Amino acid sequence: MAITINGSGTITGISQGGLPDDVITADDIKDSDYQAPLVAGTDYLAPDGDGSALTGLSSGGSSTPYISVRLGSSMTANASYQKLVLDTEDFDSDGNFDTSTYRFTPQTSGKYFVICHVNTDSSSTGALTHTFSRIYKNGSLITGANAYMDFRGYGSTAVNATSSVIVSMNGSTDYLEFYGKGQGSATHYLRSNDTNVQAWKIE
Repeated sequence: MAITINGSGTITGISQGGLPDDVITADDIKDSDYQAPLVAGTDYLAPDGDGSALTGLSSGGSSTPYISVRLGSSMTANASYQKLVLDTEDFDSDGNFDTSTYRFTPQTSGKYFVICHVNTDSSSTGALTHTFSRIYKNGSLITGANAYMDFRGYGSTAVNATSSVIVSMNGSTDYLEFYGKGQGSATHYLRSNDTNVQAWKIE
């Protein structure tokens, strides 16, 4: 649990009826000797004696900024890695994703969980064998995933590779980009919608 009020760690204006009795009772709030643990043995809520304020609340913990973006149209996959044309936003909480450069540049420092799904499909049944997913920070590879399926002689054509990472961002200039490719014996595609990226602040 994390609540921030003006960075002071104090929240005011709590009425006796404003807290559920199964968590902290109204009598507990008015008892100046009462401490409610947030995390056993570490963090505590301490009332001010008349129930009007609680102190000891930690700051941080917001999951914003967050994004969920995807390919609006399928891309023809080349033998080399291509930047994913993530031109369709489902969510962009703080406007930190650029749909012209396909970069995520969060303006809040912290640690972020990032996940990149790349789904490839082939124009010929059984021809596709590999899918690759890559996540880059400031132009350098930080993680990736490869998926291999031997579809020769079978009816399936699609392969999905998902990469994920927890990464620190400085909240100003650090940016993330996303790449993918497919591999096989026929023309293949990075599929729209099924190729997508999500990221959000975790700390």
